[in-house]
Amino acid sequence: MGALSSKLRNVAGGGLTFWCAGCREAHTVWTGQGPGPRWTWNGDVERPVFGPSVLVRTGHYADGKSPADCFICQEHRAHPDDDHGSWRCTICHTYVGCNGAQPGEIIYLSDCTHDLAGKVIPLPDMPQYRERDCGAEGGT
Repeated sequence: MGALSSKLRNVAGGGLTFWCAGCREAHTVWTGQGPGPRWTWNGDVERPVFGPSVLVRTGHYADGKSPADCFICQEHRAHPDDDHGSWRCTICHTYVGCNGAQPGEIIYLSDCTHDLAGKVIPLPDMPQYRERDCGAEGGT
């Protein structure tokens, strides 16, 4: 993974990764030629625009199970005081730079399950601890 800017990282195969402040983790979209879903990108590494929307589902939102049958939900219920980190069931649905967001902004749609649902914010910088994942020069 290499740094393109303070906001974007590139991933082999045409991936672009940005930080989601709502999920507190990185999301990746795939641009250019290749298999699977692909997004458009305006080519701007500081004020990106991706189309269409970015929808990330985890846990029972992704696999179609009910919360009662979801292993992640069961663990949260069984151990409510544990730090589960990023291990959770979420929906994050955003537009980056379009449909209500200006280039370089992210709009969190109302179906998001985190506290930024309905808000528009500047696309955040990748946190510094993620910089170590890329090496000092933003390499591999």
